[in-house]
Amino acid sequence: MARGSWITTIGALACACTADGGADPSTTTSTDGGSSTGTTLATSTETGGGAVTTASEPDCGTLLPTTTEGGEASTTGEPMPTGEPLEVRFLGVGGFSFRHGEDLVLTAPMYTNPSLLEVQFGDIAADPARVDAFLATDFVADAAAILVGHAHYDHLLDVPLVWAKTTDALVLGNTSMRNLMLAAGLPDASLVPLDDPALAHVDMRMCPEANPCTGLPAGQEGSWVPIPGADVRTRALCSEHPAQIFGVVHFAEGCVAEVPAALPTRADEWKEGATLAYLVDFLDPDTRAIAFRVYVQDAPTDAPLGFPHPELLAERRIDLAVLNVGSWESVGDHPAAVIAAVEPRYVVAGHWEDFFRTQDQPAQPIPFQALPDEFDAAALAALGDDAEPAVLVDGVEQDGRYFRVDPGTDLRFAPAR
Repeated sequence: MARGSWITTIGALACACTADGGADPSTTTSTDGGSSTGTTLATSTETGGGAVTTASEPDCGTLLPTTTEGGEASTTGEPMPTGEPLEVRFLGVGGFSFRHGEDLVLTAPMYTNPSLLEVQFGDIAADPARVDAFLATDFVADAAAILVGHAHYDHLLDVPLVWAKTTDALVLGNTSMRNLMLAAGLPDASLVPLDDPALAHVDMRMCPEANPCTGLPAGQEGSWVPIPGADVRTRALCSEHPAQIFGVVHFAEGCVAEVPAALPTRADEWKEGATLAYLVDFLDPDTRAIAFRVYVQDAPTDAPLGFPHPELLAERRIDLAVLNVGSWESVGDHPAAVIAAVEPRYVVAGHWEDFFRTQDQPAQPIPFQALPDEFDAAALAALGDDAEPAVLVDGVEQDGRYFRVDPGTDLRFAPAR
């Protein structure tokens, strides 16, 4: 499909809003202490719950509030909500898989993990053997979409190999992503540059300045993008990326304005482009209710950049917030500010581990940055003591609302009560 045809198609889909059709279990810590590296963290909880209001799209039909009835009791004695759970796997770095029923959405993982010396002084290239070793084709073959928040190598380098394991998943991201993926040989019909002014899907209401790469103006509302072939829609939110090195040096800042003749071999030539966060709604195929709403933060941000607009938060509570740990100390009041703003039922922390090491080595924190234990403590304090149904972590039921886990860990979240 030519690019002009794709723009016409995605524009029509946005209005139509119709769609077809690991690690060993980790230990739990209390709210008054951090965990050792790579452990699962969970808060102790008592009671809680949140109201759900009706969400609607003027041109896309009504999205009904999710309702559930009590089912069998869990080991905690609370009735377990009925309905499809949300199954989540941490793939590594910024990569997660989200499965609800028959629908699977990915955020971009990295498995090649070039060393720090290679990143600073050498050449980098995706390693098919490493991707094959850590990502089974049958696990992602039915993925409907891959969401990319920015175009740095640690988010995009392995996407062509991951995409090749799918049955033509859409890759959504910024214009820099599109230009790099075209250089990698992906078809234009499979790429959605959400910040292209011809599409203008990015919600710019929380950003005071225009998109630095495409000039998309601040203040525009953007739109939901239905994922073809899935009961899923997503909305891109304008965001930012902090300086990574001691809060001062911003690695690979800028935009890839044109399609390169070949993929860059220098890490700093994978320019980030305009950073995006995402809302992802998994819809009930029959009622069009929002069964699960997921907020995905691609990089830590200073409030309110990257946050969902209050109108979006009034539609439906966030079930799961996926927050980014890397360089968290370089922005103000993170993660407390975003947790206070989006009030999620659960939080999962990603991009905390040293991505200069491959996944066959024990996970440890990113070097030269603040320890993630401090992030854990701030997140736990911000979440408070409200209760939610227990979470299955690698098949073991755990109470709590906050989890930071090793790559390969599976989590299963029950629907809202």
